[in-house]
Order: sequence, then C-alpha cells, then structure tokens
Amino acid sequence: MKDKIIRRKQDGSLAVITHWKHFHVNRASGRTIGEAFTIEYLNGSNEGLRHVWPTHMLHSLFEITHGAI
Repeated sequence: MKDKIIRRKQDGSLAVITHWKHFHVNRASGRTIGEAFTIEYLNGSNEGLRHVWPTHMLHSLFEITHGAI
C-alpha cells in the first residue's frame, strides 16, 4: 500500500501513503495505534501535512485512486 494515492471522502483532498502497517505512539498523549498508516496531503488546506490513521479506518475515510492525479 505504500506510495498509493488516496482521496479523502470528506473533502476530496489527495494524499499519498508514506508508511504502511506500522506501530505509532503519540508522544503528547501517550496513545498508541497498533497498526497504522501515515499519509502526506498533496493538496487542499492540509497540503504538506502528515497524519497517522489506524489501518482499519482506511476504507471508511478514504478511497484509493486509480490512474492519474
């Protein structure tokens, strides 16, 4: 799944998956995600920002794009 382009269903912004199925610890809160993926937004108001999501949320929040951006 790494390097796949995805579209956020909420606002249509595009992102690339930079890390797939990794363990994540939020240093500020101490919360952990046992199996996570990291994305970097390619456009929209969050362009350039990275965000970590649990892998089970992928298909409910995003859709995998097929073809050109």
